[in-house]
Amino acid sequence: MRGLEERLKDVVGDDRGARALLDEAKATAGALAGEGAVTRIVNAAARNPGEAFLAAVISKVRGTQRGQRSPLLSRGGDAAAR
Repeated sequence: MRGLEERLKDVVGDDRGARALLDEAKATAGALAGEGAVTRIVNAAARNPGEAFLAAVISKVRGTQRGQRSPLLSRGGDAAAR
């Protein structure tokens, strides 16, 4: 699969402003949860700020469930594949 930079390289060309915006977009996208995130989040192995945030949310949800497990949280990575 082609990444964002590969798809936009002809549009960006040598334009420094466009390059700066593309670099900023890539850096920002890096903070989002990525492929395999559910498994990492459920197993406390977040890789970036987005996954860390979701892990904190899950931790909070687990703390308020008083012993009950959500089907999503108990499946780990299987839930993301559906």
